[in-house]
Amino acid sequence: MAYPNPVINTIYDDYGAYRTETGLGGGAYWVHPPGGDPGYWVPVHDPRLFNPPRTVRASVGASW
Repeated sequence: MAYPNPVINTIYDDYGAYRTETGLGGGAYWVHPPGGDPGYWVPVHDPRLFNPPRTVRASVGASW
């Protein structure tokens, strides 16, 4: 759970989906308004999420 929406990242990764769908950082959560209206992103502007995550690669080897 995360502020300000108590269901952020409980069903799927909202912040990762926001970056993938919009190309923007800062995080956001998806809102489903009542009445069948289309949903929309609500940005949270978290400074920890403005830069994309780093990719780390590792390799392990062994010989017998």
